[in-house]
Amino acid sequence: MDKSYLETAVERKLSIDAISEEAGKSPSTVWYWLKKHDIAPAFPKFARTVQPPPCERLLDDAREMGSITRLAAHYEVDRTTMRHWLENAGVEGPFRAWLRDLRDVDGVVTGVCREHGRTPFMRRSDGHRQCKLCACKAVMSSRRRTKAYLASHLGGTCWACGYDRYLGALDFHHLDPATKSFGLAAGQGLARSKAVLIAEAEKCALLCRVCHAEVEGGVRECPTGHEGRRKDWAQP
Repeated sequence: MDKSYLETAVERKLSIDAISEEAGKSPSTVWYWLKKHDIAPAFPKFARTVQPPPCERLLDDAREMGSITRLAAHYEVDRTTMRHWLENAGVEGPFRAWLRDLRDVDGVVTGVCREHGRTPFMRRSDGHRQCKLCACKAVMSSRRRTKAYLASHLGGTCWACGYDRYLGALDFHHLDPATKSFGLAAGQGLARSKAVLIAEAEKCALLCRVCHAEVEGGVRECPTGHEGRRKDWAQP
């Protein structure tokens, strides 16, 4: 920046922010050129107007943007200032090397999740990154919804005793084991397509854990039908 312009601006009692806005430069650039030309700012007490963000936020943005240039533009500071901020935040050595060392062979990066805090992030099929704990939570929620859908169309209650208080205590029991293609337990078959799940559920009776154990142990006869069982498989 021109020395004469800066001297005139200081004489006009313009703050660094005001000079920044007028010249179209970042406040840190204005501060740099004032120091370079040995010009005292009009308001020295408030000269350092640009403060670094919290370290965790800065590192999280650094991982997301992957470039000092983009990071500096985002915070409206020059690259030298951004390198200084990163060093203070714990980034040692070249930025690219630091960024590369965060990734393992699976492409996992440590990030900050709004719900779970600092956790590993994984790359999804669409290219975006997601907290691994959030991804697991979403899968579990999807499987619970799928089980609720299948259970509701089999009556929603145990065929033997009528139990219906907790979905997790209800099991799908295959009436004819010879026709079983896969299990419908929460951790097994519920990730398949809805058409495949419906076809498999049609082979099952809905039993609570106690009645299921009794049927498997030969203590109780397995019911072959239920009055609440629906004929249609409309979307829930």
